[in-house]
Amino acid sequence: MARINPKRRQRNRADAKIMLKVASEMFLAAKRESTISPRVSVVLAQNAIIRACDALCVNELGYHIQGQSHHDAVDVLRKIRNGKNLAN
Repeated sequence: MARINPKRRQRNRADAKIMLKVASEMFLAAKRESTISPRVSVVLAQNAIIRACDALCVNELGYHIQGQSHHDAVDVLRKIRNGKNLAN
């Protein structure tokens, strides 16, 4: 299946700060939900990780990738400081 070109979303550091705050709130919600609904908790945690990675990319590169391919997002994540470790 051919990869669709991902959208590059330009953002600024203020956006990155908000994105990181949302990621933290999602992660806390995942922890609270874990005893009630493990599946919901996992989805919230996954979304928190994605949002935090987007915030890191925005902070360092000024953009993040929006698309269906996790490979595209990982490729961008590798470009930031310590990104190779994070991407793995």
